[in-house]
Amino acid sequence: MAWVSPRTWTSGETLSGSTAASGLNVQLSGNLSAMRNCWDMLVRLSLSANHSIANSANTSVVWDTMDFEASSNTTMWAAASGARLIAPVAGRYELAGTLEWVSNTSGARASIWSMNGTTDYQISADICINPNKGFNNSIGALVNLTTADHVQIKAWQNSGAALNLHGGTPDRSHVCWRFVGAAS
Repeated sequence: MAWVSPRTWTSGETLSGSTAASGLNVQLSGNLSAMRNCWDMLVRLSLSANHSIANSANTSVVWDTMDFEASSNTTMWAAASGARLIAPVAGRYELAGTLEWVSNTSGARASIWSMNGTTDYQISADICINPNKGFNNSIGALVNLTTADHVQIKAWQNSGAALNLHGGTPDRSHVCWRFVGAAS
């Protein structure tokens, strides 16, 4: 349900049963429902085991563990979809992800948000400065999506050979997204 514009009350106006039923209660109910939906559509995914990323190739990260999903009316991720987070309703979504890389002595690392498999629009690229302690890329975005659009995170690195993302705990790669409201 969309946010309902508030009613402007006039000075001295009496709130009667019919006014409350047709105005105030409907507005409060609608606005509370819109705010509740922002927290009802939230998911966090992670890797339970290391995930190999080929050298110099954009590779979709295939998530295998749902840490939690708060969704009262639909699923935003399913194991069968692997890498994809799917928008159940049109609106604005907040996306966040961290890719935790294993230790390596060379190359750069990048994480990329991709929409509908065709549009790469948010990139976090870093040169590996302290390779002996591992490395992470964090990336975030606020995007407008239509119903059934999907987003995914891609990883890229150029160490000279395949390189793993950490899975398991405590250092594991993860992604989180939530519905924040109507698109603007």
